[in-house]
Formats: sequence, structure tokens, C-alpha cells
Amino acid sequence: MKYMQDAILTPAIFEGVSRIKSVFTLAGERTSTDLLGNNMSTVRTVVLDGLKLVGIPEEQIENMTDIEIQRTLQRRDDLNDYIGLDTSVYAMASPKPVAGADHVFLSRKNIADLQLDSPNRICADIVHLFVAGYASLIAPADCPVIDIVDPNVNGQVSQVHAGWQGILAGAVTKTMEGMIRRGLRPERVLANVHPNATDGFELSGEGLERWLAAFNGDFVTVVDDRSYISMTDAVVAQMQQYGVKEGRIQTSKAYSNDGID
Repeated sequence: MKYMQDAILTPAIFEGVSRIKSVFTLAGERTSTDLLGNNMSTVRTVVLDGLKLVGIPEEQIENMTDIEIQRTLQRRDDLNDYIGLDTSVYAMASPKPVAGADHVFLSRKNIADLQLDSPNRICADIVHLFVAGYASLIAPADCPVIDIVDPNVNGQVSQVHAGWQGILAGAVTKTMEGMIRRGLRPERVLANVHPNATDGFELSGEGLERWLAAFNGDFVTVVDDRSYISMTDAVVAQMQQYGVKEGRIQTSKAYSNDGID
């Protein structure tokens, strides 16, 4: 595992694939000095609202907003430097996740509208990367983000934001089917499920009913009459159904010493 500060790591499963420089993971957590954790937005209203949510007193909001924006700008520079992006061009794509299965093909034509701060920011939960020198960043709260990579030269690379609603909408299955149509051989795939993914997301009501129906009751643990779903296990099972080999999928457990997320 390769760490840079406390915010960036290279998934071990990709360390032997030199051309994959667009894959990285945010591992930042909220601390007393880094209040918004892996926030990557510099939109002032977004940062300000986030600080309000974590309980910053009104009289400190303006000053703390400036501090957090400067921290985010530095984090972006660190990310660009780490993966070798040319900061003189728009290189980091970050669509707005919408808990669905919409996808976007990253290109020079749409990269400007895939910026975190773009007023016309494109909404999508799946990014397909075919342009060298560009990267995809989806910074979720507690949803799995999956990197699906064909490690061969000029192979396909896709990044998927797959929360429970996106999973039910077909985010993983549509990504796999689309990549297969473009020539992907699933047995060659290397996949990484980012450690933002949770194995214990509480779900209830209609959402739980839809989940149980979709997976025949699988990927659910009940504790004290409360139901917790494993989105990680669900997306791994879906990839395996398309022929991705178990030993070529890295999950968040690989990032901890004791195997516990």
C-alpha cells in the first residue's frame, strides 16, 4: 500500500498496472483539524453548509470556510501531483452522483462540465475513461465506489458510484454489460471497491423491501430488529455473476490490518 499524507493511497491490486494512474482513493476522516474529511468542493456555499452540519458555531463559520477551502485546494494539488496530472488543463472529472445508473464518457469536449465547481456540472454515477492523462474522482459519503479496469494496454477503465439506490437501478450491471459490449473480457478485470463502502448500512421501509426483493433476502444482517445491508458484498456478487474472478476484486477489508472496515 502506498500512502501520501493521510488522504491518498494506491489500491494494491493496481500496483502492477503502470498505466493506471487515474485510480486513487480518499481515505481522509473528519478530525478536529480537518472538519469536512474528504470534501473536495471549493464552492463556498457547499463548504459553509457542510461546516454548519458538523456544528461549527455561527461566529466561526466564515473563517473556517476560508480555511477549509484552502485545505481543499491543497488536497487537489496533492492529488494532481500524486497521479501526475497536468494542472494547466482541466484533468479531474467529478460528475455529481445522483443515486442512479446514468453514465458519462469522459472526453475533452465534456471535461469542463465535469468539474466540481462547474455551474453546469454533469450528473452521473458512472464514468468511462478513454483519454490518457485524465482522472475520475467520485468522493462519496458511505456508498461504494468501484474501479473496474481491464489491465491490458488500451483496456477500458470505468468508475462507478454504487449506493443502495444505484445498485438497485443497475449501476454495476449496466457498467459491466456496457464494457462487455465494447470488448471487455470479464476474466481479465481487476476491480477495487473503495474503503468508503460500508458493510453495515441501515435500511428500512420501502427501500429495504426493494433490496430484499432484488437479492432474495441476501446481503442483509438483522440486529435487534434493525436491518443492515452490505453494499460491498452485493456489488462483488454482481461482478462475479459477469465472470470477474474473486481473486481479482479488492474490497475495503484489504486496507485494514484486522480485516474489519
